[in-house]
Amino acid sequence: MATILIVEDDEDTREALRDVLANEGFDVRASPGAREAIAEVSRPDAPGLVLLDATMPGMSGAELLDWMGKRKQLDKIPVVLVSADTTCPVHERAVELLRKPYDLEDLLRVARRFCAPERGRPAEAAQKS
Repeated sequence: MATILIVEDDEDTREALRDVLANEGFDVRASPGAREAIAEVSRPDAPGLVLLDATMPGMSGAELLDWMGKRKQLDKIPVVLVSADTTCPVHERAVELLRKPYDLEDLLRVARRFCAPERGRPAEAAQKS
């Protein structure tokens, strides 16, 4: 089963996303920033999807996407950019842009598009796919 990596600097948002996705049966890891996410996407068991906050201190979501774009081995990892900024452009490396606040069903649709929940957890999530 592919893992979803949440890259979000706001701890409450990060934990809420982790809880929602884990409760739907997804394997979830979380990073508080782009620099920590570099280690996660470089692992042999790299995530199957990255949910990336566009605006973070230090290294922005766009800067992480630029860094990933220079490494062909990371091309297989889809990244969904997440932003509350209505003027945030879609980055060429991102497969989609979710605007905050986003609808829970939009989040789950994106998650299911790239990662399958663990079989048997929960039955309702598997039926929605």
